Amino acid sequence: MSFRLTDDESEALLSFKKHCEYTVEYIERILAKDELHGQCDEIDWVYADNARGIVLQADWNTMNVEIRTIQDMHKRYEEYKEGLE
Repeated sequence: MSFRLTDDESEALLSFKKHCEYTVEYIERILAKDELHGQCDEIDWVYADNARGIVLQADWNTMNVEIRTIQDMHKRYEEYKEGLE
């Protein structure tokens, strides 16, 4: 069983990437993978960075949809990881 990003999640990550300084490499790693298996620390790092507002180049309101989609993706990924245990 693998974890696949939805089209909305991929688009949100691409859009969110434009607003970040340090999170870009994690987003690129996620998007480069066709399927995510087991531990994909990058998802946790992207979620943590957006939750902390790490060096964002736009305000939260500008990225409202992207941030909500990434938060939902992280929740879905956590449920996926729990299902593997």
